Amino acid sequence: MRIAFAEQHRCVRTLKQIIALKNIEPSVEIYCFFHKGLMLSDGVNIPAKFLPFDVNLIKKNKIDILIPSGEPYQYINKCLQTRIPTIASFHDLASAKGKHGLVDVEKKIINDSIISIATSYRMENYLKNNYDTKKVITIRGFLPHAWIPETKNHLNEKLKIVFVGSTGRKGYKNYDPLFRQIIKNGMELFVYGGNYNIKNKLYHAFGYIPLLSVLNDLKKYDIGIIPFNLRKVKHRQNIDFSFSNKLCDYIAGGLITMINFKGSHMSNFILENKIGFISENLIINKPLSTLINYKKNVDAMKHKHTAENEMKRLVEFIKKEGYWND
Repeated sequence: MRIAFAEQHRCVRTLKQIIALKNIEPSVEIYCFFHKGLMLSDGVNIPAKFLPFDVNLIKKNKIDILIPSGEPYQYINKCLQTRIPTIASFHDLASAKGKHGLVDVEKKIINDSIISIATSYRMENYLKNNYDTKKVITIRGFLPHAWIPETKNHLNEKLKIVFVGSTGRKGYKNYDPLFRQIIKNGMELFVYGGNYNIKNKLYHAFGYIPLLSVLNDLKKYDIGIIPFNLRKVKHRQNIDFSFSNKLCDYIAGGLITMINFKGSHMSNFILENKIGFISENLIINKPLSTLINYKKNVDAMKHKHTAENEMKRLVEFIKKEGYWND
C-alpha cells in the first residue's frame, strides 16, 4: 500500500500524520511530494520518501491514495486530476478567510474526493452543512504517542507562562501588545518561536528550537497561552474553526491553557474538558485550587488524545471503502 502526502508548504501537522500512519500500519509505504521535495523534519526521522511535487512522478511511483493539502488548493486540484483516489485535507478554508470566490472550488474538491479532512469538528459540520455532504472526517493535530514527554505532576510555586509558535509584525498575529500585558500583570513569560527578536528584554525569547526539544522543555512551565489580537482579526470564522497545534502541544506537555477569546471550537474544547480558562486580558483569573484541578485533568487526558488515535479513523475508512491495497 502506497500513500502519498502532497502540499506546497511544509507543515508540522502533516508530519504528525505521517508518523502516526506508519505506527498504525508499519507495512505502508509513505511518499511525500512537497515543494522542491522539502519537509519540516524538526530533527525527527521521518519514515517517508521525499520527492518534488510532480504529477508524472506521482503516477510513476504507483501511488494508491493521495492526501494533498494547502490553500488556495492548486496542489489538491492537481492531485484530483491524476484520477488516483484523493483525500483532500483542509488545514484552512479559503471561504472562511473571506475568499468567497473559491466556494465553488471547495465544493468541487469535496465532491471529487473520496473523503475530506477537517481540522476541527466545527469545520467538519460547516463543510457538511454548507456543501451538502457526509464525506468529511476530523483529524486534529495531536502528537504521536512517542513524542509525548514525561511531565511534572505539580505546579511551580511561582507560575510560569509559555507561548509556542510563530508571530507577525502586523495583523492578528502581532502578539507584542498582548505579551506586554502579561508582563504588566507581573507574570514571567517565555516565548519559543522562529520569528521573535531573541534580544527582546520584555520576555525570555528563545528563537527557533526543534519541536521535540520544545516539547521536552514544556515541563518547566505551568500555563500555555493561545492569544489573538482580535482587533486585527478580519475573518473571525477562520479562528472559530481552528484547533491549533499549540493547544495539542500544550496538552502533551501537561500545561494548563489560557486563551483570550470565547465561542470558538478551541475555547469550547478547553472549557468542556476543564483543562484551562478564558481570560480576555490574559490575567490568571482562577484560584490555585482550580488551576491544580485543571492540571490533573490535562495529565489524565494527554495520552488519550494522540495522532495515532486520530489517524486510525481515517485508516478504518479507507479499508471499509475498499481503497486499501495489501
